[in-house]
Amino acid sequence: MSRPPIHFGSGADAEHQLSRIAQVRTMVGGLAGARDAPAAPPNIAPRYDAAPPVVQRRFDALADETAAWAATGIRALVAAGQAPAAAAALHVELRRAEARLTALLA
Repeated sequence: MSRPPIHFGSGADAEHQLSRIAQVRTMVGGLAGARDAPAAPPNIAPRYDAAPPVVQRRFDALADETAAWAATGIRALVAAGQAPAAAAALHVELRRAEARLTALLA
């Protein structure tokens, strides 16, 4: 049984979630040997607040899904020990998810 997606309720909450995903991506990138500088997340709060409810819900669902599979991926990386190829794959997927989240509010 799946759980309902989280509704962040405000642009500040959504921006915080995107920032956390970016931090995880940077950490995973380090495990993969990537030289990502922690990028400042885009200022999405005003765009989230101005977005129609259906777009907000889609953002919330995608952010919640991303956080869930990122956590699973990190647990797998920890269990595997040194797994730079797996870390690199997770890093790429997190980057893609960040881009999709940002694009939803463009």
